[in-house]
Amino acid sequence: MRDPVWIHWHVPKTGGQTIRTALSDHLEIDQSFVHLGTWATQKGFAITSNTDLASLAPPARDRIRVVTGHKVNEETVRLFGNRDVRKLVILRSPASRIVSLFNFKRSLLERRGLPPVDFDEWYESLGPNSMTRFLSRRLGVGTEDLDGVLRELRDFLVVGKTEEMDTWLPDLFATLGLPPMVPDRVNVAGVDHERLLSLDDRLSQRIFEDHPLDFALYNAVDEMCDQSRARLRDLAESVDSGVARHT
Repeated sequence: MRDPVWIHWHVPKTGGQTIRTALSDHLEIDQSFVHLGTWATQKGFAITSNTDLASLAPPARDRIRVVTGHKVNEETVRLFGNRDVRKLVILRSPASRIVSLFNFKRSLLERRGLPPVDFDEWYESLGPNSMTRFLSRRLGVGTEDLDGVLRELRDFLVVGKTEEMDTWLPDLFATLGLPPMVPDRVNVAGVDHERLLSLDDRLSQRIFEDHPLDFALYNAVDEMCDQSRARLRDLAESVDSGVARHT
């Protein structure tokens, strides 16, 4: 019997790198763990896209237990049509996410020796509702469709929030047979790179007014998050019971 495969839609700056780092420490990259995105390309890994996944022989694809990355989309799911697919997504308060994204962008430019970008210029180029747009496209519901995103998220096993990760990550890892840990956060502004911009009331209000769909999305998933935590607890307990029966 094939193991379930976890597929994580990694929305930028929602804690995905923390999960990626923890998984890459315990699973084999390009074997049981696959990342679809720039990080995998920069590291020179063999599997960095859906095209690479599609080219795998069935036995190799069946060994994959987790797929994550910014390039994950509905095509990724179709490539595992013969498996139990467990979908995961993490959302973050839009104002915090945008400020974090800007600080990260500035740190990248600095590391690459490129000129810094002004926040207002960068912010305007970002466009409204970037979290909703990101998921709309990758879930195949259009370009900016809040109702479509929420409809698709009802099919996800886990919908979580960055701010609550410590409460459910241990159970997520336990379902994979990994230590039920709360991993150290990775790529944190003020720790791993400089915090050049902080969130204040004025900026919070500006972002709130400019990104109404993102705030509506974030606020609409509370019940999904509660149900997800309960499901993860049940799954983690079932794994523990299975281990106990075989020891």
